[in-house]
Amino acid sequence: IHFGESSMQKCEIMLNDLRDSKRTNSSIKEDLAKSSKK
Repeated sequence: IHFGESSMQKCEIMLNDLRDSKRTNSSIKEDLAKSSKK
């Protein structure tokens, strides 16, 4: 299967967004865990 350059670029952007979302989610969960321990 051959993908065009723009398709690959869109996939890369989606993967970066996914990675950022996971990082944000982890950060929020950590903050919630810290605040619930207080």
